Amino acid sequence: MNNKINIDSKFQSLLEIISEEYFHDLFAELIESSQFLDEQKQIELLEILAERFQKFYNVAELTENEKKFISDQLIKWTHFSNLNRVYELVGLMFSFVDKRYCEFLRLSLKTEQLTLDVRMEIAESIKEFEKEYFK
Repeated sequence: MNNKINIDSKFQSLLEIISEEYFHDLFAELIESSQFLDEQKQIELLEILAERFQKFYNVAELTENEKKFISDQLIKWTHFSNLNRVYELVGLMFSFVDKRYCEFLRLSLKTEQLTLDVRMEIAESIKEFEKEYFK
């Protein structure tokens, strides 16, 4: 429980600019603490990191371990019955330019039974993502 409180306060108090080294340190701490945090809290903390990351750095600065963690978690956290969750995860896909998650969503359009609003959100997001990152 102490780990959960510690990491939460550390992330919530981040200043606008953080060094690349501190970003990677925080990311490592998130990975290590993920077993103690529920999905929604992990998403919130990853969104904080994403906000800092995309303002000051580019995707090439993520380590392979960080990229894999992001993709694996986004896939694990995907609940197609929850449109708000889909919005959150698609936002993280854009923030971290996660092409693996985009491919997962594309496959899901073919293999999953989705409501019309979820299907449309995913299809539109994939189209926008490809336009931006698959030039």
